[in-house]
Amino acid sequence: MCDNKEPLPVRVIKDGNLSSFERKTITLGWVGLIVAFLSLTAAAAAAYFIHQQFSEMTTQTGILQSQLTQQQNAFKVTERAWISLYATQFEYVKDAQRIPRADAILKIINTGPSPAFGIHMWRCAEVRASEPAIGSEPEARPPCIVEDIGIMGTNISVSFEMPDRTQPIEPNSLAVTPYERGRHLYVWGKVTYKVLAEDKQHFTSFCLLNAGNQLAPCEKGNEAN
Repeated sequence: MCDNKEPLPVRVIKDGNLSSFERKTITLGWVGLIVAFLSLTAAAAAAYFIHQQFSEMTTQTGILQSQLTQQQNAFKVTERAWISLYATQFEYVKDAQRIPRADAILKIINTGPSPAFGIHMWRCAEVRASEPAIGSEPEARPPCIVEDIGIMGTNISVSFEMPDRTQPIEPNSLAVTPYERGRHLYVWGKVTYKVLAEDKQHFTSFCLLNAGNQLAPCEKGNEAN
């Protein structure tokens, strides 16, 4: 074997100057970094834009859903049955046993464009010195009556005679105006019903007292939903 080897060429850089190839390589590297940065920035901007668009779409969808719900609720309110008081009357009468009574005539009517179902009503009539509280359903005994009415069509009214059967009341013995101190004939109660079979229960509560030959509302107790 021959131990002689040809010497390897070695280049010694004597100064810090870069060659044209090295400068091009570094320039391309910076260009690549700039392109990558711009691409990342563009991707971030696109993601932010998409997020904003999605958020805006979600907000608009929520607004549309809310408007739809309001329209549906408005439709239910305008197209539903609505039980309210129609007319009232007060007078002194004598019953079949010739006992003097304070009597009231109360009418309820369905003013809505659709029937009311499952109508249930309790009502009381009593001469007293203070306004009654509209609480839970009382027992079906004087001065109160509890009954099921059933179905009431639109613009159909039902009348109820409501005398105080607990005590005799002589003519012209009660206060005349709602603001006058003394005893009045109070008529109070609640009507519950449904618009549809699967609907929630609606109600109309009332409290009235004699005022001349009519009935006037009490300070509390007249509510409906």
